[in-house]
Amino acid sequence: MKLINLVVAVALTSTGSAYSEVPVSPKAFKKILAGSWDEGKLQKLCGPERNQFTIVFSKDGSRVIFTFDHPQKIYENQTVSALSYRVIGTTSVSLILALEGGTRKNAKGDLFVWELVVVDHNLFHWRSPDFAPGVYNDVWGRRCK
Repeated sequence: MKLINLVVAVALTSTGSAYSEVPVSPKAFKKILAGSWDEGKLQKLCGPERNQFTIVFSKDGSRVIFTFDHPQKIYENQTVSALSYRVIGTTSVSLILALEGGTRKNAKGDLFVWELVVVDHNLFHWRSPDFAPGVYNDVWGRRCK
């Protein structure tokens, strides 16, 4: 079943136009993404030494906050205990997110955005709408609890 869901997720997001899919409310993802998560390479996730996080939505669903168990270093070597993303779009299987305060630009000079693609109830995968259709990065999110 997981393989079928992955194929469906890839098929739905491989059109090259992430914004043309069936839009759903960001609030629809609230229940799906509840719980404790870890992200990275699939083989090493959710161990006791890992820094897990929770995903919380603002009341109106316009923001998503990733709150880490322990502060961690991110991009420009900043140490943070939470990351806040603005929801700029949705598809039937994904949220399109822009990091609040982010300065990273894509090749066109626009603010870099990420697409969090829900593969199944316990797994998500990251990609950028700027990537070629069907291309993902190697970071996965796995539900730990």
